[in-house]
Amino acid sequence: ERLSAAQAWSAEHGDQLNALEREFLDASQAASTREIRRLRAGIAVLAVLLAAALIGGVIAIAQRRSAQSAATRARDEATRAIADNAGVQAEGVQNLSTGLVLAAAAERLHPSPETDASLIHVLARAGAATTVYHIPTRALGVTPSPDGSTVAVTENNGRVGIFDSATGRLIWQVPDVDGAAPFSVAYTPDGRTLVLGSMAAKGGGLVVAVDVRTHRVIATANDGRRNGTVLTAGISPDGRTVAALSAQQRNLNPPRNLQLWRLSLPDLRPIGRPLPLPSSTASLFFTRADQILTTTSTSTDVRDATGRLIRTFGVVPLAVSPDGHAIAIARHGRIGTMDLTTGRAGGWVRVPGGVQTAAFTPSGGTLAVVSGNTLEMVDPRSGVVTTLGRDVGGINGVATAPDGSSVYTSSLGGKAAVRWGLHGGLLAPTDDLSRALPMPFTVSEGGRGVVATVGPQGVYRWNLGTGRPIGAPLAPGPGGIGWVAVSPDGRSVAAVNYSTAQVTIWDTATGKIVRQLTPPGHRGSAWVTYSPNGKLIAVGTQIQVSQLVFKGGRVDVWNADSGRLLDSFRQPGNNGLSTVYFSGDSRRVVGTGEGGSVAVWDLASGKQLNAWRTSDAYTSAAVFSQHGNLVATAGYGGGLVSLWRPLTATRGNDVKPPIVSSGQAYPVGFYAGGHDLAIAHNSPGEVELWDIQGRRLIGSLPVSGPNTMPGATLSPDGRTLITLDPNTGVLTRWPLSPSVWAADACRIAGVQLTVAEWSTYLHGVPYQRACPA
Repeated sequence: ERLSAAQAWSAEHGDQLNALEREFLDASQAASTREIRRLRAGIAVLAVLLAAALIGGVIAIAQRRSAQSAATRARDEATRAIADNAGVQAEGVQNLSTGLVLAAAAERLHPSPETDASLIHVLARAGAATTVYHIPTRALGVTPSPDGSTVAVTENNGRVGIFDSATGRLIWQVPDVDGAAPFSVAYTPDGRTLVLGSMAAKGGGLVVAVDVRTHRVIATANDGRRNGTVLTAGISPDGRTVAALSAQQRNLNPPRNLQLWRLSLPDLRPIGRPLPLPSSTASLFFTRADQILTTTSTSTDVRDATGRLIRTFGVVPLAVSPDGHAIAIARHGRIGTMDLTTGRAGGWVRVPGGVQTAAFTPSGGTLAVVSGNTLEMVDPRSGVVTTLGRDVGGINGVATAPDGSSVYTSSLGGKAAVRWGLHGGLLAPTDDLSRALPMPFTVSEGGRGVVATVGPQGVYRWNLGTGRPIGAPLAPGPGGIGWVAVSPDGRSVAAVNYSTAQVTIWDTATGKIVRQLTPPGHRGSAWVTYSPNGKLIAVGTQIQVSQLVFKGGRVDVWNADSGRLLDSFRQPGNNGLSTVYFSGDSRRVVGTGEGGSVAVWDLASGKQLNAWRTSDAYTSAAVFSQHGNLVATAGYGGGLVSLWRPLTATRGNDVKPPIVSSGQAYPVGFYAGGHDLAIAHNSPGEVELWDIQGRRLIGSLPVSGPNTMPGATLSPDGRTLITLDPNTGVLTRWPLSPSVWAADACRIAGVQLTVAEWSTYLHGVPYQRACPA
């Protein structure tokens, strides 16, 4: 500051300075200039150092982030590998509950097509399972109560647990009597008393009566044999007599005896003396006429209420019908029934895995059959065999619910008993639907949720939520029904007459005809569909040359409200037309026909946008993806489903067609935003779920038997698949959401993975609850 002041003063008064003062001022100025230069150089160096530090910091941060990202990717890859491996292991776990929860844990830990596939596989194995009853050891048998509210599970450790049949919760434990180990459990018809056949720790075999309400032992009876064992105990239909089959030694070896008691609580009074039986006697049954059947390995003895032998049959029953008039018998891998009065056998049905044991349903018309580790339902009248599910732990016992809604099984290897729903589908099998056509049905999950199917009496309407019919069948007139469609809001049902191509539209609720659409010219037809917005109806027609010859297929588009014909498009070629579908935005239609022809039309301009031919001699179906950028086609032949770009009609590298079977197949529809595709095929009768981008099979949903084409369609929102088994007429709703699959697996299993199980199957990932609390 003083230098600057001196320079300013000297500028005005320089003539007053002497030579020494002027020299001093110049030296000071030079020194100041040198200092400023040094400061500037230092600042420049500091700036360079700061820039280098900043650059180094940025590089360090980037490297840290890269390292963190690499570590995250590594953790994700490790988690994915653990989840995928756990999913694979879930498919082979013996315990059904453990398999279900492990598959759900794998899916929630790292969702992927691989974990999706494992989850579907385990759920398919579970089949119609609804509840699992967990026990600490192996299950010897299962017995539902007469009212179906509880189920008794006999355990290998000598205990009997009483479970809530719906929730799977253990309610109470049958009290121990002299260390007895129960082999069999039976309820009295009123459900008030439980009768156990046991091997006692001391003395002979025991028959124990337990009060179901108080859980107290109210009566016991000894078979009177030293070291004896009561193998099985049964109760007569009137609830007054107890019959017990006992063995002489605790190792269950013969000789065998039949002992009867009068059940007059609080006593069990012997009826006569024990009756000696053949050494190979293995089981006993009561009939409705209070007759007793005792069986050996080759024959059956019929006895009266006193044990007196009446007659002998040369067959061995697996079960006795509820009315007591018939028995189920097995022969050479087949199961059939025999009339006890006449001795006539019939209704033979071959069971793929052979016959192990069986139980009649309450109606007596159907049999629950155990075939190895698989539970089958067999209808001897129709010969239809339906798989309810599989328990890889092995099934050793089977019983049916009194109301006919469920089947119960026990598993030696699975440490559980399982309840299987007989009507896992929306509709129970009926005489009307058992002859339903394999494909003509559609579904709408709009405001009313309506399902329509075609049966022998016409069009059937069903409530999607309850599975109950809506009114009587609707008949569109003589000539047969081609296809049937439901409007997206569920308010209307349309069916096309196969011979006249006339479309009849009914009000869903009332069944009254709203209008009829008659295509111009004399045509036949097989197809009708609503647009996704519900405003249009498309009808596929064929020009009829003679009674059995059609040519020149057309697609007619109508206004659904007014019934006015808007457009009529000719299918390329001179062959017939098979199917018509709308695009998701209702602006385009695609038609398929004979000769492999596929054509796409724009509804706004009325112009054909594209047409091409597939390699199929007859293209049976074509569906748009949600965004309309892909079309899936299939035909009768080698089960090939092709994916096309509809405007260019080319197959791109990213849409290679999957080969789904050696039989016939058709695309049901796209879902998951167009990323996945459902494909139905008849070898066997399944619907496959495919990941399009990865061209991976996610899983298969069993619908019908081998060589039977299942009916299938997607709900308008693409979240639900509806399938029809043409053999049984059962409709089933399948959610297409892995999160729903995981929730279902948790609901059926009813347990969590233990810490030990988590460590075994998911080692390397911190423990967490596999299922919501």
